Amino acid sequence: MGDLEEIDDFTGAEAVYEVPGGAAKHEGETEAHERVREPGVEEIDKNRADAEEARYDEKGAGILENAKGRAGVREVDEANLPAVGPGLAGIEADAVILATGSVPLEPRALPGADASGIRLATAADVIGGAAGRGARHAVIAEEGGGRNGLAAAEVLAEAGVRVTIVSGDMAIAEHINGTVRTQLYRFLLNRDVVFRPMEKVTEFEPGRVLTRNIYTRAEGVIEDVDLFVDWRGNQVNAALEDALRARFAEVHVIGDCLAPRTVQLAIAEGTAAADALG
Repeated sequence: MGDLEEIDDFTGAEAVYEVPGGAAKHEGETEAHERVREPGVEEIDKNRADAEEARYDEKGAGILENAKGRAGVREVDEANLPAVGPGLAGIEADAVILATGSVPLEPRALPGADASGIRLATAADVIGGAAGRGARHAVIAEEGGGRNGLAAAEVLAEAGVRVTIVSGDMAIAEHINGTVRTQLYRFLLNRDVVFRPMEKVTEFEPGRVLTRNIYTRAEGVIEDVDLFVDWRGNQVNAALEDALRARFAEVHVIGDCLAPRTVQLAIAEGTAAADALG
């Protein structure tokens, strides 16, 4: 049956990780590893998670509306910037707050990708609903931290796509709050998602993704893959900063366009910037 490593990471349910070179198995895949459920504990409540995100979105929107309600405050949507004229000549302001966010890093051009027949996508592509259509087996390289790569795994698994998550961390979702991780593990493992921690994706072959253990250097293969989701994090979207600083005396750069961060930090920065302007 090969080498198996078992963990008991806050879940109360057994999670079995694949090890390159062994007959990779995970919870629920064989009779030898029957699913263990805590009595009275439900699977992840996605509605609750969505409500939490909506609460932060609503709070941020409230701060924006309060700021817009102040005399002399104007909101300029990034999509409408061409209309303000060359060199931002159409904007007159004593101070500017730049909050243009961040964008996902594009998938890596790993060796063999072009000839592999495997589609490449970002986590945002999957969450947006387009990238996962028609996929049978998706490999997610979860290297960017946060929830994006894991959210993509949730979307694909819920749609019935076979999912394998590869991460160089000691455990999948290692940096996620333990309470959230418990529910996330239940959701993913109950949908037969395979975890491959301590591995890096190295190259592609037709229909296959090759990996290497970061400690032992042992090589692994993931077969029958048709979608590769490369989550490496976001990069700042601050192309306007230099032009703004050249034109305006006071420029505040906040949120993800300063550096990708949590929504709580972005809201706090927005609040501080608004307060600084009086």
